[in-house]
Parts: sequence; structure tokens; C-alpha cells
Amino acid sequence: MEDNYTFIAQNTTKYYLELQQHYQERYRTSTSLLATAGVLDAQNYIFIEKNFDISDLLHMAEDASPHEENALVEFITLLEIEIFKVDNPTIAPADIVMACIGKKADIENAVQKTKEQYLGDTLFSSVVSAFMNLPQFKAHRKKLGIKD
Repeated sequence: MEDNYTFIAQNTTKYYLELQQHYQERYRTSTSLLATAGVLDAQNYIFIEKNFDISDLLHMAEDASPHEENALVEFITLLEIEIFKVDNPTIAPADIVMACIGKKADIENAVQKTKEQYLGDTLFSSVVSAFMNLPQFKAHRKKLGIKD
């Protein structure tokens, strides 16, 4: 059964895989790649609503990076905490953290399943391509440490 935890995990993983498969050479670090996947999944919160900044996602990616093997799962968990804090301002932040940590096994399963089954998707591919290549995103790519 899909819920918001697994939905965000699946989408962020798809962006991550698209970036990794097609743009790996433009990344200096895995932290930058993680952050970019998060930016693409949370683009509404960053570019439209301006609830958080790209630098916030870079910090989340840095916090997740020491977990090497599970860095993507750790990053997605941190991303979900921030998204759910914005979407649920009346819920105590500590409760949101507990809920996301409680769903970590589901998040991990969604990431693993997506990695095994994802063969590409026109929507994800086109969003990634636009972000990685269009001039209007150049400043954002620079902030993320992406080579042009």
C-alpha cells in the first residue's frame, strides 16, 4: 500500500536514478547528487512556495552521506521530515520526526523496490533533463556543485 512516505521515497529515488544514470559525470560528490534528487522532488517547496532553500537540502545530504550504503534512505527520511513539517504546521515537530523514523523500514523498502524496478519514465527524465540543461537553472546547478 502506498502512502506519502513511500510516494516521496519512490519519486526521490527515481530522480536519483535518472541523475545517476545520465549525469553522474557532472557531479563532484555523491552529496551533491543526493541533494539534487531532493531538490527535484521538493521543487514546489523550493522554487514556488520557498519553504526551504537548496542549501537546506545540501545540509540534509551532508548529514546522510556518512551512512554511505543507506545514504539515500537517510536523506529521504530527512527530506520527508522537513516536507511534513511544512505540510502539517499544527503537528509537533518531534511527532513528525518520530513518525518518519517509524516509517524508515517502509521508506527503505520503497527505495529498494524502485531501484530494482525502475526502467525510466518520460516525466522524470524530462524534469531531470530540463533542470540539468536549461539556462534558467544554471544558478541552482552551481549552488549544488554541478558542473556545466
